[in-house]
Amino acid sequence: MGYDVYGVKSKSEVGHYFRNNVWWWRPLWNYVCENCKDIMNSNDMDAGCWNDGKKIVSGKCNKIAERLQTLIDEGDCLRHEAKYEAERQQIKKDNEDNYLAGCYPFSTENVQSFVDFLKESGGIEIC
Repeated sequence: MGYDVYGVKSKSEVGHYFRNNVWWWRPLWNYVCENCKDIMNSNDMDAGCWNDGKKIVSGKCNKIAERLQTLIDEGDCLRHEAKYEAERQQIKKDNEDNYLAGCYPFSTENVQSFVDFLKESGGIEIC
């Protein structure tokens, strides 16, 4: 299962389509929600937990992209990645008999890809 995110009025090929499988999407969307509570309402944040076609308007997408880019540029995203990955590795180690434990990776590179998409998307639809 994955999350397909489409640009509503994409300005370029980059803004047309973004996809993450469920393993990558959940940590990405959690990071977005954690850092953009003042931009998105609860319906917007819930939209990322379902792939039922909810749209988030262009203005909000631009603000989200700007916030995330700032977090990347200031090193917050990289610090989050290091902490998150250390915790994930510990979960995997502590649950060696459960192959699903620790299966939700996070990377700054994935956040940057999402930012690039959002900047060119003209609003998004999460499917």
